[in-house]
Amino acid sequence: MREKLKFYGAILILIVLVPYLMTIYFHGMPGKFSGGREDAGIEQKVIQMVAAEMSGHYETEALKAQAVIARTNLSSDPDLVIEENQENQEENLETITFCVEETAGEILTWKGEAIDAAYHAVSSGNTRNAAEVSGQEGKDYLQSVESRQDISSMEYLNIIYMEKQEMAQKLQGLLGDAATVDAEGLPDSLTIEARDSAGYVTRVRCGSVVLNGEAVRDALGLSSSCFYFSRSDGKIRITCKGEGHGLGLSQYGANELAKEGKNYREILKYYYQDVKISK
Repeated sequence: MREKLKFYGAILILIVLVPYLMTIYFHGMPGKFSGGREDAGIEQKVIQMVAAEMSGHYETEALKAQAVIARTNLSSDPDLVIEENQENQEENLETITFCVEETAGEILTWKGEAIDAAYHAVSSGNTRNAAEVSGQEGKDYLQSVESRQDISSMEYLNIIYMEKQEMAQKLQGLLGDAATVDAEGLPDSLTIEARDSAGYVTRVRCGSVVLNGEAVRDALGLSSSCFYFSRSDGKIRITCKGEGHGLGLSQYGANELAKEGKNYREILKYYYQDVKISK
C-alpha cells in the first residue's frame, strides 16, 4: 500500500511541476525580466544602448532616464543598430545594468503610442520645438524647454576656424549643380535667413539656393546647427552652441537635474511634454 502511495504521490508531483518547468524553459525564470527570453534579450540590448549613448559615470537617475529612452526607441525599431561602447559597458556594467533593471519594461508613450524619444548631448540653453524643425512637425511632445544648466558644460561652446576654400568645397558638395559657391565671398555670401526659438539655424541662403540648417551643419561637420559665422584673419570663424540636434532630452541637462535631486520620471516628463511612462 505504501509503495502505491509513493508511486501516485510521485505522479502527482510530476503533474504539478511539469507545466511550471515548461514555463521556465520557454519564458525564463521570474524576476526583473519576467516577460521571458525575448524580454530578457531586449533588456540586454537596452544595456548595450545605454552604454553606447551615455557615460556610466553620469548620475543613476540620468542613466535611468536614458534607459527608458533607449527602450522606447528600441520598441519602435527592434532592428535598431547599436554602436557598442565596449569600454563603457565593461567599466560601468554594474551601474548601467542596475539602472536598466530599475526601469525594466518602461517606455515613453503619447496618445497610446511609443514616442520618438529624441535626445542630444548638450543644448544651446533651450531645447527645440519640433514644430519649428523640418520633418519633425506633429511631434507635440517635443517642445522647447529651458535647459540653462547646459551652459556650464565643457561642450557648450565650440569654436572652429575654417579656410574659405575648405568651406566652399564642403558647401559645393551639398549644393551640387544647383549653384556655385564663391570661396572668396565667404562667409558674407551665406545669409542665415531664419532661426528657431531656441536659436538653431533653420534656413541658410547661398546665392539663389535656400539650404536647411541641419544640412549645412552636417556638410560642415559642426557640433550643432546653432551656429554663427564671422571673419578672422582671412579664415572663417564658426561658433557653435550645444552639441547635437537640440530635440528632446539634453543628456547634460538631465544629469544636472539628477544632481539637484530630480528622479528619472521627473526628468523625462520635463523634457518630453504630456507623455506617459508605460510598461
